[in-house]
Amino acid sequence: MKKITPPRLELLEALVGARLLQYFCRETELDIRDATLWTDATVVLSWIRSHPGRWKTFICNRVPEIQTHTTPTQWKHSPGEDNPADYLSRSVNADQLKVLDAWWRGPAWLSRGVEFWPHDTGTAEPSPPEGRKTHPVLHVDSYTSA
Repeated sequence: MKKITPPRLELLEALVGARLLQYFCRETELDIRDATLWTDATVVLSWIRSHPGRWKTFICNRVPEIQTHTTPTQWKHSPGEDNPADYLSRSVNADQLKVLDAWWRGPAWLSRGVEFWPHDTGTAEPSPPEGRKTHPVLHVDSYTSA
């Protein structure tokens, strides 16, 4: 059974990925705009693809840095069952990892043309309540004075 990862942790993973990509591209002089980044967390995609001011402080403080290093269109959705990083949370041991081609090379579709990549439907999970800003609501009761 897959361990559920809180969306905030998935956001931190995206932030680390964006930072690593920036460092890698700076050191190798490759163009960061040519990179594609993947996440299996649709809620993280919705955070990255929207204005950070919509979110509470934790998310609002991390999304702009991701958006500074990368563009929202560089981020794609990978189906969870195709995410090799999840092998570790699926209790796959080191001996099994040694022979898992997807662990070393990624999902089979990744080495094929872009037309074989999963289609990003543009649908995203709604942000969990801990991510959304709450707007104060003023309730005014009408009354009559005597």
